[in-house]
Amino acid sequence: GNEWAFELCENSPIIFSDKDLPTGGASHNDALHIVIETRGTRVSHVLIDGGASLNICPQQTARELGIRQADYTPSKIFIHGYDGTGQPCLGCICLDLNISETYHRVLFHVVDIEPSFNLLLGRPWIHATNAVPSTLHQCVKWTYNGNSITIYAEDRESRLVHPMIPVPTYTIEVPSIRVCKEEEISQSLSRLAIQKPKKQ
Repeated sequence: GNEWAFELCENSPIIFSDKDLPTGGASHNDALHIVIETRGTRVSHVLIDGGASLNICPQQTARELGIRQADYTPSKIFIHGYDGTGQPCLGCICLDLNISETYHRVLFHVVDIEPSFNLLLGRPWIHATNAVPSTLHQCVKWTYNGNSITIYAEDRESRLVHPMIPVPTYTIEVPSIRVCKEEEISQSLSRLAIQKPKKQ
């Protein structure tokens, strides 16, 4: 079968093969959605989007997580979508995400929109984690402490409805593997430049 290799860490290549393809193979046009946990809540329909220059949290999701607008860090960023329309950012929040027992502190920009996702993980998270998402294979991979991490997309049925499902509160004792930094952030969402992968 075909294999795609990405050399992100020395001696730790990330490899996609036909074995990673979802049931039905490559005959799909699905975006990549995963499930995470944060603030004692299981959050489904989390979109991984390499075309987004920000991590986005819809205001409704922030409310469901018990975060008030008064808790937001002020932000003057104006966010433009693919259609050229814009939305002011209501503020920023940091969330500690549990993704398959790996822990990530992520900066999100809160926007008052009615999206088709509960959270969006864009290039800031992808690059900070050294992750390689593949919509074709419906999974995202990265390495941590020498181990290969693979997170598969949530099943198609779960994507038809995406409620916020409370789960028992847990205590995160493992340090976050990445700490968010609000460096220079682009004020618009841009499309991902497609690069030809290296083959092995």
